[in-house]
Amino acid sequence: RYIPVDDEEHRLLYELISRMLEYEPSQRITLQEALDHPFFNKLPTEQKLHKLDQEGKERSHSLSR
Repeated sequence: RYIPVDDEEHRLLYELISRMLEYEPSQRITLQEALDHPFFNKLPTEQKLHKLDQEGKERSHSLSR
């Protein structure tokens, strides 16, 4: 394991990528877990695509008959 910078953001990114590249599928992070990973917490809500998608689905359901 090699992390050149002792920075929280780099550590979180490295952890996320490591979990995404896990060889054993049962140990690999799911898409939802990846999108909810703390690495993305600093993004403004409008830049979190999966949050926008979920909000859009909720609105479309509330407008349907």
